[in-house]
Amino acid sequence: MANNRNYSPNTQENLRPSPSTLNDELLGVESTLNIESDSGGNVISATIKPFEGEIIELQKRHYDQASTSELLDRGFSEIAKSRDKLTTDNFFNLYQELFYDLPKQGKKSHTYLIEESTRYIGGYEDPKEDKINDLINRIVEIETAQIETPSEHPLFRNGTAIRYNKSLGIMQEGHLRSISNQKGAGETSSPYGQLKKTLGLKGADGKVLQDEDSWTTVTEQTWNSLPKWPAGTKINQYADWSLTLNQFNVAASNITALTQNVKTSQLDQFEIDFLIKELENKPPITTVNGEGNDEVVWNGIYLDSDLLPFDFPGNAENEVRILNTSTNSLTSIVSEIDILFGIFSDRVTSAGLPINSVLFNTMVVSSTQILADPDFGNTAVGGFLDNLTDSFLETGMSGVIRAQANVFVSAKSSLIQGLTELGDDVIKNVRFEQYRWSKDPNIPDLLKLSWRIENINSDIELPKINVAALQIQQGNFIYTP
Repeated sequence: MANNRNYSPNTQENLRPSPSTLNDELLGVESTLNIESDSGGNVISATIKPFEGEIIELQKRHYDQASTSELLDRGFSEIAKSRDKLTTDNFFNLYQELFYDLPKQGKKSHTYLIEESTRYIGGYEDPKEDKINDLINRIVEIETAQIETPSEHPLFRNGTAIRYNKSLGIMQEGHLRSISNQKGAGETSSPYGQLKKTLGLKGADGKVLQDEDSWTTVTEQTWNSLPKWPAGTKINQYADWSLTLNQFNVAASNITALTQNVKTSQLDQFEIDFLIKELENKPPITTVNGEGNDEVVWNGIYLDSDLLPFDFPGNAENEVRILNTSTNSLTSIVSEIDILFGIFSDRVTSAGLPINSVLFNTMVVSSTQILADPDFGNTAVGGFLDNLTDSFLETGMSGVIRAQANVFVSAKSSLIQGLTELGDDVIKNVRFEQYRWSKDPNIPDLLKLSWRIENINSDIELPKINVAALQIQQGNFIYTP
């Protein structure tokens, strides 16, 4: 036999192989074995029949525990959750979780979802759009009504001067236009003073009325109720007094201006289609909102606060102007120096010493000697007064000359003192405020300019004062900037 087995020869049962043993021993034989057994399981007969059909060889490999541990990886790298069935609820749950992670623009963005859903729904109208359209129409109506305000006020005719508290204005084209009543540097009259005669503000005697008699004083309520000219149109020494209100009737919004133009224009279908296409292709602008890097725009209208303290816009970006806080008027260091020289000129001229006259030039050279000579006027003067006419050498005139010398010396001292104080004010940044017509540094992309206070640049202004002081030392009392 192919398999070695141990049998006991003295045992009869060992001589009888079991069915399983016979099956094992007959494996590999191309036949089948039919075994008959009695009720006790003993083999009665065994018949071998030829095997029919295809023979399939089966192999079984056994592994012990050690071999199994070497072959199998008992660890794991991740735990995979079985995928939930995708439902509408699951979709919206994920949408809520990813809401703030989705970009605003792009293929996989909030905008994409809106556009796709709107395209699928077809003809969707946001209920808020009706309210927005109503509000826009209302804005257009209000602004159009403002533009079409009558050119004559029903109570205050044009040319009427109206005063409330310290504010002063003139009715022009049915609107109240602010006007300055302060003199500018080197001016002999204020803008209002110059206009009083033109406005016909004269008394029965034909003379121009005093300020208090020339205007109509009103209450705060009346002042606030009057329609007014836009900010930046105040009449002052720098304003164009001939301007008309129509030049400032800029609509408060572009939509109003466009609406008015569309209504008043005659357009054919081609032109209308062209405008529609232009609007569809025009990218929208964003207003000042302080978020991200959005483009910042300005509607072209100045607020009153933008123009303070001068009440008019600058001529160019980074233009610098100076305010004299003691007089609350526009000035410059050159103007302040010129004023000091003007005061000096008025004093010496009133004392009979016109600038650059013979006697004045003599005082420039000899005023100190005249005052230092105790015998001047009692003895022959001669010498430094030889260039004067004989009439000034008479005994009676010597006292006058001494008085004139006193005025000259005093006026000169005051001029020098004024320049010194002016320099101190510039260094200490008092009495004067410097403003620059510039953009808001916190919103650099905003095109709007406004007056912004800054320290006076002493490196620029002090040399102007030093030049004036040098002129005085050289005997030149006509200021030349």
